[in-house]
Amino acid sequence: MENDLRIELSGMLKRFGELEDRKNLLLEKSSTLDKKVCDIMHCAEFYELDACKGYKLYRILHETRIERRKVKNELEGILGILRSVSVKNIEGATKSFENAYRDKKYAPRVVDELFDLFKEGE
Repeated sequence: MENDLRIELSGMLKRFGELEDRKNLLLEKSSTLDKKVCDIMHCAEFYELDACKGYKLYRILHETRIERRKVKNELEGILGILRSVSVKNIEGATKSFENAYRDKKYAPRVVDELFDLFKEGE
């Protein structure tokens, strides 16, 4: 039981790190897609486009925006998880767990002689 919980907490820390990595990847991808949208819009601004080329540019913009929305949605979900669960919380839970299984000692407050009766080696 003790080892299972320790393994689970360790796994949570690992998964939390994976979420951080995924968040960073999505932020980069989002930035790249924003720049791509900007490029597409500048192309529309600076070039005379007939109906065919205008439609092709629209399709590129449409597909880029859909991809961007998927990235933003995933990023929003990950950020929600990361806001509600932090490394400090998991590390705190790990410390609490380790403290719970540490060798406990108790000093009697009233009945000193009771503990003297049961000490090891006597």
